[in-house]
Formats: sequence, structure tokens, C-alpha cells
Amino acid sequence: MTNQRATLRKRLPTRTLPEPESPPTLRISRPDEMILVVPHMLGFWPERSIAVILLVDGRVEVTARADLDCGPVELAEVIEPMIARFPGHRALLIGYGPRDEVDDAVAAAEMLFAPEALIDSLGTDGRRWWSRGGAGGSMSGRQLRKVAGAAPGLADRLLPDRAALEDRFSGPDPAQRDALEARMSDVLEAVTDLTRSERVERTAALIRHAVATDEVSGLDDAQRLELGALVQDIAARDAAWMLINRAEADEHLALWHSVVDVTPAPQAPPVLCLAATAGWLTGNGAIMNICLERALRIEPWYSLARLLTDVMRQAIPPSAWDQLAGISVDPAEYGDEP
Repeated sequence: MTNQRATLRKRLPTRTLPEPESPPTLRISRPDEMILVVPHMLGFWPERSIAVILLVDGRVEVTARADLDCGPVELAEVIEPMIARFPGHRALLIGYGPRDEVDDAVAAAEMLFAPEALIDSLGTDGRRWWSRGGAGGSMSGRQLRKVAGAAPGLADRLLPDRAALEDRFSGPDPAQRDALEARMSDVLEAVTDLTRSERVERTAALIRHAVATDEVSGLDDAQRLELGALVQDIAARDAAWMLINRAEADEHLALWHSVVDVTPAPQAPPVLCLAATAGWLTGNGAIMNICLERALRIEPWYSLARLLTDVMRQAIPPSAWDQLAGISVDPAEYGDEP
């Protein structure tokens, strides 16, 4: 991230960005409330999962999820970068699933933390919750509704599992894929006739129009296809990337989610990376992870996806983006036309 920032700063002038709003504060005082809040932070109910929450000075700094049956090496790959990023942390571990599997996974995770850093280790099977310290009780739909009402900004709606969130970023409906592939081919040909500077300018114009509107994405299907085609050019993609900022991250996420919906798989990696960046800046690491996983399945060596995966694994906070966002792309610095 540091080298990327230095390179971009050297070649590109900066612009003024709006200040992000302070996130709403949600005060949690009960273990069962925290168990119910974490799914809203992720956007889905984490079935057969272990959630790791790090707090500094009583505030949640980062939340990560791993499969309940992941091995010790994979679990360490999730937790150790978080520990290194926040050395003054306190940790809360929560397992979701059958009690015997939860207890085994939580015990393995506890070994990665200093004993004094652990606040508690909790578990739930969806009906009851328990603490390794001995407390416990029932989980109820009334409690879930109460927490959801108190934290409307944590997720637009709680999806039943991770697969449902993956489906939201899986691309075009199968019934429309052939037609969209044909349309994308035509749009790519039209975009190729533009100069690189024209592609960058058109990309910025479409994004600014979309973000300024009150609609879900602000663009019709033809414009979304065009935007998906434009960002195949690395200069246009970087221009779109630099326009994302924390103050407008929700609007950018809605935009790029809508572009993912119409973009055929071969052209999806840059679009997914832009959606991943917006997801990261909204605090939704699950969306970031899902988008990057799909981008790398399509194109395993896609450089921006690999860079953002490193950002995610190192638990770099969204505030770090403020030093990079808003840089204006100079197409002349990108070499020969594609």
C-alpha cells in the first residue's frame, strides 16, 4: 500500500474530498447482544463460523470471520495480522454453530492471544448462548429485532448466510448472461474507439452523475455496461478507484454493486475490485472479501485484487485510504494506449 501510494502521489495531483461522517455509536453491555450485533456487522448470519473482534479503549476496531472447521494455520493467518495491527487490543471470540465444534474452534483461537488480552469467549447455536466463563441463556427473535432496530446502519438487511451475500455479487442473472455478453462485446468495441483521456473523462462523468443522484445506482443498464467496459482500461479503472471516498462510500458501493450485476465474468475483476474498495470503506469486510475472492477466481493474478487482498489480510483500517483517495489520474502517465 505504501509503494502504491508513493507512485500515485508522484504522478497525480490531489483534490479536496468531503469529510466522512462519524459512525453512530452503539453501546453493548450484554454478551448476548454482542452475539447478535456481529451478524449485522458482517451483513449475514455467520453459520458455522468463528468471529474475532478486537477492541481498543472499549471500541471495536476490526472484526474478522473464519470457518468453524478451518485449520490452525488458516486461523493464525486471520488473527495474527490483526494482533500486529492493534497491539493494545482486547479480544472477544464468538463461535456460531454446534456447541462441540464451537468450543474446539474457540479454544484454538484463544491460544493465539495473550491471556490478559481476552475479554471473553462466547458461543451460540442459534437457540442458546454460552460463555466459557460459565454464563449463558436463551436467544430470542425479540432480542434480534431489538438489536437490529438499534443498529440500522450496520447492514441494510441481515442475510441468512454467507452464500446469500456471495450471490449478491455473483454477476448477471444466468438467464441474461448471453444477451449481456453480446451487448458488452459491442460496448467494448465502442469504448476502444475513444482515446484514453476520453475514457477517463467519461468514467468520471458517469460516476459523479451516479453518486449525485438519489437513485440506487443513478445509471441505467446501458450506462452501467458502459462503465464496466470503460474500467477495463487501467487508467479509467484507477480514475474510478480514486473517486471512492469514505464520505460517499455507500453511494459508490451501490453503484459498483449495480455494475457487477450486468458485467459478464471476463470483464468482472476491475468492477469487483471497485466494489471491494467501497465495501472496505463502508466497514463491510465481508463484501470486500467476497468480491476479491471472485475477482481472483476469474483472474488469479489480477494485481489490484491481490493488492486489496493484502490490505484486508493486514487489517488496514479504512482511515488509511484518506491519504490516497482523491488523486486525479493523468492518462498520459499510463504509457501506450491499450
